[in-house]
Amino acid sequence: MRRLHGDEFWIMSLFKVFLFQAAVMWVVSWPVQWAVTTPSDADLGVLDFLGFVLWAVGLAFEAMGDLQLVEFKANPANAGKVLDTGLWRFTRHPNYFGDCCVWWGFWLFASATGNGWWTFIGPGVMTALLLRVSGVPLLEKTLRKTDRATRRTSRARASSSRCRRVRRRPRRQRWATTVAATGAGPE
Repeated sequence: MRRLHGDEFWIMSLFKVFLFQAAVMWVVSWPVQWAVTTPSDADLGVLDFLGFVLWAVGLAFEAMGDLQLVEFKANPANAGKVLDTGLWRFTRHPNYFGDCCVWWGFWLFASATGNGWWTFIGPGVMTALLLRVSGVPLLEKTLRKTDRATRRTSRARASSSRCRRVRRRPRRQRWATTVAATGAGPE
């Protein structure tokens, strides 16, 4: 950007980078703003509880996913491999899944005020950005550089955009793998 705009770099970066990010963050944070600034006479209800649970699950996914990735990358034997254990077994991007849960949890808090339903736009924008623009697509592009066999196995086992049940190997294949690993079997 600096090379492209020369002396006008500072004004271009102000508008193209910083003000754009500020506008996006303003929209994404609507549920938080609404929940904090809207008075409510009602006690905490079901939506508040569900919002807290979803927020806590999201925060746990982000924290545990990041910790598992740091531990995986610290092992030199894992160079060029794709993490597919722990939370990474269920989704290839547990931190993005967790981030989406956190923002939708905030939306539930805003909805609990009675008229904050319209703030769904905030977590919707964040989810779209993570799944279609800046999160998953950029990371998937980086993952293409890893070992093809490892990447293919990881893609077959875990979704890139959501948490899902792990596909299990057929019973016969599990038995054959166990027999091959232990050396036991029919003689």
